[in-house]
Amino acid sequence: AASTSRAGAAWPAAAVCVVYDKRADAQRFFRGHGRRRVTCLALEPRDLRLCASGDGAADPEVLVWDVEGLQIRHRLGDLHPHLLCH
Repeated sequence: AASTSRAGAAWPAAAVCVVYDKRADAQRFFRGHGRRRVTCLALEPRDLRLCASGDGAADPEVLVWDVEGLQIRHRLGDLHPHLLCH
């Protein structure tokens, strides 16, 4: 799990990234990977607004997305399958 700017945390759970807002005691879900299992997640360390998550599919992708709006900012594909953590 990683800390977010709203004093919460974010973690992968199957094909979903869970974003927990501690102040609101609420969870939100990033579903940008579709049905692919998310195998790693990292938050941008300066202001914690961006998150990168990678999946363990045969043709893996890394998605960079906005923690607040849960919108994809960048999609990195054509990666070597062993580049991501499994």
